[in-house]
Amino acid sequence: MGAAFEQFAERGIEPVTLRVIAGHAGVGTGEITKRFGSKPGLVAEVDQHARQLCVQALDRVVGSLDEIVVGTVATLVISQRFSEFLREQPTLRRYLARRLSSDSAAGRLFFEQVVGLVDDGLRQLRRAGLIQPDLEHEGARRMVVGMILSPVLLADQWEHLLGVDPFDPSVAEPHEHVVHTVLARGLFAEPAGG
Repeated sequence: MGAAFEQFAERGIEPVTLRVIAGHAGVGTGEITKRFGSKPGLVAEVDQHARQLCVQALDRVVGSLDEIVVGTVATLVISQRFSEFLREQPTLRRYLARRLSSDSAAGRLFFEQVVGLVDDGLRQLRRAGLIQPDLEHEGARRMVVGMILSPVLLADQWEHLLGVDPFDPSVAEPHEHVVHTVLARGLFAEPAGG
């Protein structure tokens, strides 16, 4: 499955054949079909693997809530933990970018499942008292999904523009600081003299 995960992340699901995956895995196509049944069966397993990695990220972020400082500092800590996890998972980042930008029914289902994971995380954070009690859930969910997925979906474009992986600490850490500042104080300054 690792070879399929890597190939799907690099090239997308549609153009990658079982023969290509088998070649990269060093096995025959018969072994893949015996284990997964078909390419859709293999894709379903790779999707499950990617979701499991996302669950691990969620656990890493909210799994030790007692260590998270409340208030605006929590935003920075949560953002840093997600960024660190994604920094360590370049294949997952590429796979997510390809899968989530797919206009297929499977791509839309995968997106719904990722949103479900975010929902679970937000509920955990709300129970821990880390979410503003009057904050509407749907708006928070859309904002968090955008904050998490935007860097993943635009990583290639940012890397081309910046000349460095946007998850590299030299880029990611200043960005996280700006996100924290904007969320804590807003983006715009008060007008002078007013």
